[in-house]
Amino acid sequence: MEPVVLIAVVNETLREAYGLLFAQQGYRVVTSSTVLQCLHKVRWTAPEVLIIDEELWDGWEGVLAISGEDISWPSVVLLTPQGGNGRDMIQLPPVVTCLERPVDFESLIEEVTEARRIFLYTGGRAAMTQSRVAVPSAI
Repeated sequence: MEPVVLIAVVNETLREAYGLLFAQQGYRVVTSSTVLQCLHKVRWTAPEVLIIDEELWDGWEGVLAISGEDISWPSVVLLTPQGGNGRDMIQLPPVVTCLERPVDFESLIEEVTEARRIFLYTGGRAAMTQSRVAVPSAI
């Protein structure tokens, strides 16, 4: 079975470019451009890795409130703006790594491969055990 990656990026050109890149690497690619669409696809396609742009998650507390506990989150590769400090404020539970945009394809492939390995190794509990990013708790 081919691995599944969900690419949730607002910029359509980047979404398509990343999609082509991962399709060439043997991934089944699912894309999203909105928060609600992303939540729906996480629920129903069960990706192993979610590549998400920080700007898509504006208002994360609301997303957590509507997502419920029935979502099994994949490992997350968070894309942040260059020079931004969003990784200090984002409260995504399963973030495995953060990459500053623009991201070169080789680095992105390496990080997604590692995120997938963590997801598989932890049985889908990457957020609890393997985060390589300092993410403050919601409390």
